[in-house]
Amino acid sequence: MQPESSEAIIKRICRALSRADGFALYFVLVNLPSARRAFARQVIEQLERPVIELDVPAQGFGDTTLDGWLLPQMEDAPAESAIFLHGLNHVMPTGQVAQRRFLQQLNWRRGVLASVGRPLVIWLPRYALDNMAEHAPDLYDWYSNVYEFASPAEEAEELRSSFLTEFGTAVHPANRQSNTEKEQWLHTLTVLLDEHPQRNAYRAKLLDDAAHLHRALGNMDDAFELDQQSLAIRQELGDRGIRRNNYFSNRGVGEQNIAQGEGVIGKQVNVMQEIYGDNNIVSGMSNVTVSKGIVTEQLATKYAEKLRESKQLIEVFLNTLVEHEESRDQWDSILRKLIAMHKELLTQLEAVQSEDPQVVRLKDEVRQAIEVGKYTDAEKLLNQAESRDIEALEQVEEVAQRVQRRISAAASNAENARLQRLQLRYAKAAVYWQKAANLLPEDRKKERSLYLHRAGFDLNRIGRYTEALPLYEQSLYILRDIGDRTGEGATLNNIGQIYRAQGDDTTALNYLEQSLRIRREIGNKAGESATLNNISQIYQARGDYASALKYLKQSLTISQEIGDRVGEASSSWNIGHAYRELDELCKAEPYMSQAVKIAEQINLPFLEKYRKVLAKLRVEMKGR
Repeated sequence: MQPESSEAIIKRICRALSRADGFALYFVLVNLPSARRAFARQVIEQLERPVIELDVPAQGFGDTTLDGWLLPQMEDAPAESAIFLHGLNHVMPTGQVAQRRFLQQLNWRRGVLASVGRPLVIWLPRYALDNMAEHAPDLYDWYSNVYEFASPAEEAEELRSSFLTEFGTAVHPANRQSNTEKEQWLHTLTVLLDEHPQRNAYRAKLLDDAAHLHRALGNMDDAFELDQQSLAIRQELGDRGIRRNNYFSNRGVGEQNIAQGEGVIGKQVNVMQEIYGDNNIVSGMSNVTVSKGIVTEQLATKYAEKLRESKQLIEVFLNTLVEHEESRDQWDSILRKLIAMHKELLTQLEAVQSEDPQVVRLKDEVRQAIEVGKYTDAEKLLNQAESRDIEALEQVEEVAQRVQRRISAAASNAENARLQRLQLRYAKAAVYWQKAANLLPEDRKKERSLYLHRAGFDLNRIGRYTEALPLYEQSLYILRDIGDRTGEGATLNNIGQIYRAQGDDTTALNYLEQSLRIRREIGNKAGESATLNNISQIYQARGDYASALKYLKQSLTISQEIGDRVGEASSSWNIGHAYRELDELCKAEPYMSQAVKIAEQINLPFLEKYRKVLAKLRVEMKGR
């Protein structure tokens, strides 16, 4: 199919705007700035309604917001006019943390933005809309249409040439440009990366130069991630002269924490909970990537000595962390959880109940394979054990034997699900949990609800919400049928979190409040604290910090009562963050200080991040 011509896109935009009545939101994607203006002019020339073109101030919105700046501009404008907005991408911060805050604020204030009462057309490059879709999803979902123009070849080449000229000098621009110029060039480099997705030396150079600019601006997380992408491309190309900007060459091999900026600090964690144990959950990991192929023998030996585990098994775990690009500063914490899960799986296998000698032999071989980290072999052996039970099931007629075979086959699938979790393969784990649930006899309701819940949980944490939700609902139905209030409270909490992730805060609150009521009735203090935390997150996302603080302080009190030090640190930090967002720094500081103190005492993985943000807060306080 031939790509749509620019003329056809312009006609579609004009047709949509001529029909629009009242507020409507449109995004027009044009990567190159000069082409963006040219296409806008062509639309204006053909459109039969007045247009007001506005440029976002280069310095941003100051003490106000987008809507606070935009609405006064409309006071004397004709009621039937459309608004063309340019330059929003230029005031989006380039650092991940600041950019997330900026876009979340747009998201929270989307209702006020709609009060402009006329069509709003935002002209953007592709990367800016992608960021908006991720961090301002509710605003993004309001769009009536998205139009995208291809970049004119001549102008694309002109932009590429200007980049090569600017970044081909002896002194890198990061060492001679002002911060404003660095920010502007980062936007340009992001456009060029969009324009050149091919994994070649040119893309690697773009990534290198963008990383250099980010480092000069203090955006170390962003620089690190871009360095890793560049390194991966150069390795694919067989480049022997690879720039060694990865973690290990810059900071050495060892157990240091990377100071990554604010990252997820202050953003409350969605607390999902499993039921009936199996609580060694690997979650809450940041998105900093680590290149494949860098697990060294020295690193494996260090972790093996520290964690008192075999080097062979540690190497397996480390390669898993590299494969899934888990954050380097989280490795210590994740490794401890994987080791615990590994041991728990071995314990499960010691309790094999089967009268079939062949199944018993296969499970013994599974245990031996798992002990040395041969997980692929273990998975195959467990599948053989399941097949053995299924084949026998088709041949036996005695009810008791059939029941036993179904239980044994279900156990093999459940063990395979745990094995997949050990390898952080959650989608595959969910498949095995569902197979286990389907094989169980009818009277094993509690186990079936558990397996369905775990399948939903694993799909939930990889963002496959539409698949996770019906599994949770099936589990909830069974839990209510058997009167399991503890499981019901946990499942309602997790269903609420799914609706929250999908942007349906009203439904999320409904489920979370049901969960909270049940957990209070049965005296589940830890569960009550978790649900209070999740409710506070909804209010915080809405910008209602007063309500968020009410729930957070209740959560903190409970954590202190039951001696939950991790929960106490998290709630203290989030309370401090809420006060910081309210610009009440003197109230924020003691809560953040307490979180740092607890993190130091129990060696939380985010300790260095806590320290860095607290230091920034104290600097802000001194400047007042």
